[in-house]
Amino acid sequence: MIRSRAIGRMNRVTIFSGLGLCILFLQSDFALAAVEWLPPEPVFPRALADPLEPRMGITYSPAPDHLEASLGAPLPVSLFSVRGAPVIAALEVGSFFRLDRDGAIFPLESFDGRVGVALETRVLRFHSRLRLMHWSAHKADGDTSVSFRSSTFSRESWTLDVGWQESGWDAYIRVGSAWHSVPSDPGLRAALGGTWYARASGLRPFVSLHLAADHRRNWRVTQSLVAGFETGKIRWFRLGVRLFRGHSPRGQYWDLVERHAGLEMQFSP
Repeated sequence: MIRSRAIGRMNRVTIFSGLGLCILFLQSDFALAAVEWLPPEPVFPRALADPLEPRMGITYSPAPDHLEASLGAPLPVSLFSVRGAPVIAALEVGSFFRLDRDGAIFPLESFDGRVGVALETRVLRFHSRLRLMHWSAHKADGDTSVSFRSSTFSRESWTLDVGWQESGWDAYIRVGSAWHSVPSDPGLRAALGGTWYARASGLRPFVSLHLAADHRRNWRVTQSLVAGFETGKIRWFRLGVRLFRGHSPRGQYWDLVERHAGLEMQFSP
């Protein structure tokens, strides 16, 4: 109990200190360029293999037989410059659905929703992103274990990503923690990953890897990999295979260990 309270105090101090530094930084004498509203894209590369990264896509896994759909995308709200470095304030919104097969239909089993805000910046080849997120998850009528009400899953958390980008690939590391969670999820979480793109026009192969672990699960590593082909630039389309092994990314089943492979389609909103 004492340790959980200490972790909670550490989280609150970290969050409010970070927000305070951002406010002081923006109110200082640094020259801010004119604000651009609704810029075309974020400056932080997307973590394609992260199962909780907001995206538009569908994944079908034959064993176990289920369908996953995701709706969402980062929405850049404003772009400004701090001493020559671009800074983007963005909304992060994502919904994730799991549908299990029952004969010829796919009844909805669970729903996860994530919403938050992010600050992203880039300096030379370095990029970083600070996110504050709310995540809640619910069972649906396609889950036969549902009687009247599913268990509560709710989490407010922060994450900080720092990465490096070269022509054709990018890599990142992440740390984070929840300052409020039901059920309790104290301690740090960490992740690392990256994406490689072929430097070619037209149809291009890509490979993306995401590895995650946390204190709650004794630092057991969850692995997610997506590989396939993409086309387009401003509006793009990706088709590939997703491999997953580790603790379920669905909140209602967060202690379940899963292993599956599926065909995935992603597209730009």
